[in-house]
Amino acid sequence: MSFRLPARDWALIAGAAILLTLAYQPFHLVVPAFVCLVPVVLLILRGLSDERTWRRHLHQGFWYGVITHGTLLHWMAFALWQHGAASVALYVTAVVTFGAAYAVLFAVIGRIARDSRGRLVLALPAGIVLLEWMTAEMGPVSFPWHQLALTVATTPVLVQGADLAGAGGLAFVLAAINASFALVWWNQRSPSISLRHAETAGILLVLVVGYGLRRFNTLPLVAGADVAVVQPNVTADEKWVPDRENAIVERTVRLTERSMRDRRAALVVWPETAMPDAIQLRPAWGMQVTRLVHDAGTAILAGGVDLDVSPTGEGRRYNAAFALAPGGGHDLSSVYRKRQLVPTVERRVGVDLSRTSWGGFIPGRGVGIVDSPIGRYGVLLCYELTFAELAREARRNGAAVLVTLSNDAWFGHTSAPHQHFAHAVLRAVENRAPVVRAANTGVSGIVDPLGRVVTQTEPFVETYAVGQIFGSSVIPPAVYLAAYVGPLALGLLLTLLLAPRAVPNRIVREG
Repeated sequence: MSFRLPARDWALIAGAAILLTLAYQPFHLVVPAFVCLVPVVLLILRGLSDERTWRRHLHQGFWYGVITHGTLLHWMAFALWQHGAASVALYVTAVVTFGAAYAVLFAVIGRIARDSRGRLVLALPAGIVLLEWMTAEMGPVSFPWHQLALTVATTPVLVQGADLAGAGGLAFVLAAINASFALVWWNQRSPSISLRHAETAGILLVLVVGYGLRRFNTLPLVAGADVAVVQPNVTADEKWVPDRENAIVERTVRLTERSMRDRRAALVVWPETAMPDAIQLRPAWGMQVTRLVHDAGTAILAGGVDLDVSPTGEGRRYNAAFALAPGGGHDLSSVYRKRQLVPTVERRVGVDLSRTSWGGFIPGRGVGIVDSPIGRYGVLLCYELTFAELAREARRNGAAVLVTLSNDAWFGHTSAPHQHFAHAVLRAVENRAPVVRAANTGVSGIVDPLGRVVTQTEPFVETYAVGQIFGSSVIPPAVYLAAYVGPLALGLLLTLLLAPRAVPNRIVREG
């Protein structure tokens, strides 16, 4: 038997897609972060009046997930098109998967809300955090991109709470504020109930802002060395053309020399695969980088392709980072091999969906910690910046600075490069460590441990940026505790689901 959603449900879903889009980068708005989930609560509450509650919630959740994530992830379709039309099926698969996940979530939260509307203030945040945790724990197909905490990443005072329980903990608070505002609206005919939820939202907002202001005034920062990030602006079509590879390296070297003349830095960071071929097969590149390091007296961290040859003669390709420091010898060897590869596009698979020579990598192992003139830094390659646990692991292993190399050319002129850079803000605050990011086409820059941008480039411009890093000796609770937020959210959701039934709240109105 078919089931159709009422027109008002579709209006709420459309409103949610608009609000979520405005909440994320490149828009620098604040208000949408605190109301973007209000339509979710209203949808669930409206569904409670239906005699087929669970069925309506399943439909609401599915279409909410499909439409909102289809909008939020529009850049994915553009990016995957660069790797062949067949790859766009991955975009469709991702969107439908989110739809299925939200269908289940709506049904579960709806069951909890059936007994007590007030439990939505805990159930919705727990559900959102649980989904964020699950998307980061799916092995080779993990995709923790749209963390709710990103919505406040461009307002440093609002993001400081991430040092307590990570982006997941901050997402819980943001979702709770959203749920409280929704219940204020829903219960407007019951002033006492509405006021209680308004007080909850107000208290949480005061705590978020108050804690942020306190950290601004109390977190000790130590001035460090200057660091340069190089942005050669190599297009996706140009990147893997064999005849252009030498020119790409020469362009990056030239930009590095210009940055040195402008302001000598202790470390120069090149983007991911700045050397777009196996370094073992291009000894001239190694000589260029070595000469540049020793002539300038400056350390360089560069992205490239690493190659291992097995005893059987089969070559294993890695997306890697290479480091050289003055007086450190002439050996350009990798210091880190990317562990979290972009699903299908980078990973070696049975069927190559790519129209280019990009891809075919296998994941590396181990944490990349490098001793350098700026202190010990941890390396993250591109997409790995979205995985909070990788950054925390580097911090636990002694990294005082996080350095990330990326190639966002395949995102094109979409919102993705701006959202990718916003993850640097979250990682900086979560770990109270500066983050240095060099991206092939941008956005490149430096973020301090308070999440403030020290320097930042415009995307799709051939340029460089030099800035001073500021470090912190504080190891925040999130470094050790944030990994437990997801399991705790699951536990809370199950507790609410199995808790003794409360006296059902009267549905004040259908609207």
